[in-house]
Amino acid sequence: MVRAILILMTACFLATGSPAEEVVGRLSTKQEFSSAAATKEIAARVNAYRKSKGRAALKPSGKLEKAAMKHAKDMSKRGYFSHKSPDGTLPRARTKRAGYRACLVAENISYRWRTPEQVVDGWVKSSKHRQIILLREVTEYGVGYATGDYWVLVVARPGC
Repeated sequence: MVRAILILMTACFLATGSPAEEVVGRLSTKQEFSSAAATKEIAARVNAYRKSKGRAALKPSGKLEKAAMKHAKDMSKRGYFSHKSPDGTLPRARTKRAGYRACLVAENISYRWRTPEQVVDGWVKSSKHRQIILLREVTEYGVGYATGDYWVLVVARPGC
C-alpha cells in the first residue's frame, strides 16, 4: 500500500509539474520505499537543484535508465564501486550498449547512502559530482538503484 501511494505521488508530480519539494519531502520521510519511487525522487531532487541554479530540467530517458540500472546491479552483484567496471567498461560504452547514441555522457555513482535525500545531498556537496549535475550541455537522465544501496545517475545529450 505504501509503495503504491509513493508511486502515485511521484506520478502526480511528473504529470502536474507541482514543485519538486512537495513530493521530495514526503518521500524522504518514509523508512521504506520502492526502488522505482526512490529513483524518481533522485530525478526530482536533481532537477530541483538544477532549477535552483538556473539550469533546465533534464528529461527521463528509458535507455539511460537501462544503462544506469545495469551498472548499479553489476556493482552490487560483483561487489565493486567504480565508474569503470572490472571488464573495463565505462559510462559511454554502457549507454551505447543500451541503445543510446550520445554526444556527451556523464555519470555519478554512490554507495551505501540509504535515501535519495542522502544521495543527492552527497553529490551536491562534492564539487565534481555537482559539476555533472549542473552540466548545461546535458538534456536527459537515467537513474539506477541496486541492493546494497548502489545508486547511479547517468546524464547525457543525445545525437551527434
